[in-house]
Amino acid sequence: MAQIISRGPNKHLVRIFLQRDSLGKRRYINRTITGTKKQAERWARENEFKRDLKRDHNPETWLNALTLTVDAFLDRWLAVWKNATRENTHWWYSELMRRYVRPELGEVPLSQIRARHLEQLYNELRTKGLSGRTIRHVHARLRTAMNWAVDSEFWQPRLKICESTAQHDGNESAENR
Repeated sequence: MAQIISRGPNKHLVRIFLQRDSLGKRRYINRTITGTKKQAERWARENEFKRDLKRDHNPETWLNALTLTVDAFLDRWLAVWKNATRENTHWWYSELMRRYVRPELGEVPLSQIRARHLEQLYNELRTKGLSGRTIRHVHARLRTAMNWAVDSEFWQPRLKICESTAQHDGNESAENR
């Protein structure tokens, strides 16, 4: 049974028990739901059901999907892509992630990534004076990695990573995002 704690008007903290780790410490997923208590209860029911299904089918996937950081995820993605790309290509992908993505998003849990995180990343890269070409390369590799995350069930997309997210001329319009 999930805990639902009120955090203000139309804001609730939902806490779902995952499992005990090797040291016996309890592992939870905590998520703030903006909406009514009924919506928070619905989210809790759906995710407890998913947790139980995943536990039976693949015990590691559910825990990893909720606790995996972008940094750890990129390590896994790069390891898989090492066999699918040439050595220089793999080195370039690793460098793009090391230089530009990991410092900004590395500590963020993968399950918490939102469009605003990517917009902040691209804006930060623009303010550092990076060329539009480099930013497009970063965007393309992130899109590839996130698509792999969806296919591997590490991430449930709440945003569409498309070409228009990484515009580089500074004249972005809200309808293009």
